[in-house]
Amino acid sequence: MVVRISIAASSDEPSEEIIRASKIFIDSLKECLGSFIIYLGGYWGLMKHIAEYSCSLGIPCVFILPEKPREDPPRKECFYPVYTGLSMRQRSETLVLSGDVLASLGGGVGTEIEILMAYANSIPAYVLTGFGMDSDVFEKALSPYADSRKLSVIRVFRRDPSGMAKEICLDILKRNKDRNLTTARKIG
Repeated sequence: MVVRISIAASSDEPSEEIIRASKIFIDSLKECLGSFIIYLGGYWGLMKHIAEYSCSLGIPCVFILPEKPREDPPRKECFYPVYTGLSMRQRSETLVLSGDVLASLGGGVGTEIEILMAYANSIPAYVLTGFGMDSDVFEKALSPYADSRKLSVIRVFRRDPSGMAKEICLDILKRNKDRNLTTARKIG
């Protein structure tokens, strides 16, 4: 089974601190899942740093690009751009629906909308906070549920990218019992 991780991340140039946290997150996912595919909404801002680091580890990155993307991903073996022709919001919906889970590594209103889209579509959302991003508001509001329907849990991880990755791994393994359970022992 191929695990698909959609990542919501800032389109602005990130701080070195959040870049480091993103690398810890990717390393932790790789340690517990082995192989997986990352879906990103573009190749700029924090998303670009995530893509470049992931590619350096051999992790495939699929870019769900909006109409007139700011920047095209370079032609690399591990980069797969999808030119959707969709508006930013439509692109966000496609990005969210493409993953088994949504991992938010911090961002602005686009990231916040993607977290809520995941919730509305009953897709588990994991939100990294504590790095001064606008999406840190999920630390105080809308978690663990955005409304009374309790469609899916929005899990918040304050300054704990490794813990967030491990929780994603455990969730995916639990939902896919046919996967080799020895992987779970690595993160135990």
